[in-house]
Amino acid sequence: MLKPAILAGLALMLAAPALAAPPAPPTASKPIGQGAAPAAPESPELAALFPSQPNVPACFGRVYDAKHLAQHPDQKVTAIAMRLVNRDAGADPAVPGVGHLFQLQVKRRDEGRVLKALGPCMAEGGRVFCGVECDGGGLYARKRDDGALILSFDDMWGIRMTTTCDEDEADAAELLPGADDKSFRLDPLPASQCPAYEDW
Repeated sequence: MLKPAILAGLALMLAAPALAAPPAPPTASKPIGQGAAPAAPESPELAALFPSQPNVPACFGRVYDAKHLAQHPDQKVTAIAMRLVNRDAGADPAVPGVGHLFQLQVKRRDEGRVLKALGPCMAEGGRVFCGVECDGGGLYARKRDDGALILSFDDMWGIRMTTTCDEDEADAAELLPGADDKSFRLDPLPASQCPAYEDW
């Protein structure tokens, strides 16, 4: 069970403005946006990762304490959260976005801002890849038997993140797989810290 202090830290990080869903890249198994083609049967990899009930999100997070960061001086990430939802055609049509979607939120050392990335997840090569459109990189996601979420870069260069959804991405930053930022273990968060997709 997560400690109250850790839950409070994640709650502050997750209390971010809603982030509009971008259009999906052509390689997405289920395109983001309206007027999407009928969805293909769900792969076992996606079924194992995402909630079984459509439009109900699952959230995971971790705030690294001072002891952990002292033991890993090269780790730049101090807090991380991942939201997942399988959004179907029955969702609110006023908010674009259909398919297996994610939002990643990250805080780094010596930075007050929260970096965000949003896009589709898809099964490829027996793994689930969650990525940002327009060659924005991404990472791989899987769930352990104990319910923890493992995020890893594996063969990816990193992921492009931003603090807003402005098209010019003037505040964009890259999260790279450094010496101690190659993979992350996140714990399940309670429903009170897991907002609906429309509030991302």
